[in-house]
Amino acid sequence: MSAATVVIGLGNRFRHDDGIGPVIAELVGTHRMPGVTAVCVGDTDPTRLMEAWAGAGLAVVVDAARCRPPHPGRIHRLLPGSAVTGTASTHHFSVPDTLRLSAALGTSPGRLVVLAVEAGDLSPGIGLSPRVAEAVPRLLARVLAEIRSAPGVA
Repeated sequence: MSAATVVIGLGNRFRHDDGIGPVIAELVGTHRMPGVTAVCVGDTDPTRLMEAWAGAGLAVVVDAARCRPPHPGRIHRLLPGSAVTGTASTHHFSVPDTLRLSAALGTSPGRLVVLAVEAGDLSPGIGLSPRVAEAVPRLLARVLAEIRSAPGVA
């Protein structure tokens, strides 16, 4: 297990708010932080997610979530085993499902944090809805705080 950190942006840029993960991963990449890799995983293939976090000391996954009732732009911090009532992944194979499979295969990250953002618009199209776009600076700050709180990061 390395001390490396990976930020994984899940989602599809062509489904409005589902693109929040890739937006944040790209922004993290512009910070050029030593030991931090930012990647986008646009599909629901669990092997791509497991490949992205294999060997990482910390994996921060950013994804859109569907909630009932919805509060677009609200951010949830989830750890393995936790759940937020009324939320669901926007993908067929969820992060918890992938984590269980990864654990069975021995490819789990040392620590996993999921930052899920409530989506308002998952219809086809480009660009985040206004309330989710307003959450981008707060979400980026939370991702950077997770990275800085990792052992060995200044």
